[in-house]
Amino acid sequence: MNIAPLTSSHGLRENQSSTRRRPLGRDEFLQLLVAQLKTQNPMSPLDGADFAVQLAQFSQLENLMQLNRSMQQWLQLQQLVQAASLVGRRVQYQSLDSQQLKSGMITAVHLVNNELRLQVDSEMVSLTQIRAFLA
Repeated sequence: MNIAPLTSSHGLRENQSSTRRRPLGRDEFLQLLVAQLKTQNPMSPLDGADFAVQLAQFSQLENLMQLNRSMQQWLQLQQLVQAASLVGRRVQYQSLDSQQLKSGMITAVHLVNNELRLQVDSEMVSLTQIRAFLA
């Protein structure tokens, strides 16, 4: 009697490719650390040096997350400063609704959903729509 295997190598590969792995975050790291402390053998507790290494890794993770947030905020501010220098400039841009070229003066800069938008006269324009700066 032939019995088919429960999982074939082909099925296994499909399953692996369909699950996305993401790096462990702060919460997952803490959950693993707490689980490790709860399930350790009382007769052979976690070595103090190993525990110190894990706490140092957690501290590094926290610092990297804070650095990432700060860099994102700095980048947004830098983009706003650069875009603010465009206020008062005349531009030619491609209209999204009619696909024709229009021109106007940049009167304001907005940050909408982490994307810079220029207000050209009364219309909101993305930077990708700008075709030329006019004299």
